[in-house]
Amino acid sequence: MLRTAGLDDDRRELYRLAMHLGLVAGPLRLLYGDFPEPDVMRGIAEFDLQRALGPLRTAS
Repeated sequence: MLRTAGLDDDRRELYRLAMHLGLVAGPLRLLYGDFPEPDVMRGIAEFDLQRALGPLRTAS
């Protein structure tokens, strides 16, 4: 959880989205190489993708 005094909810959610998208991008980059266990990286990317998209799904 991000905790910064004076940080509004919208900005906090934007930071959280950016963090999870970054955590999706890293494992995906490794998949394009010869990473020895691609399923692990796919799992990490999928988990963070769900975390990034979760608030977007509930907002609709």
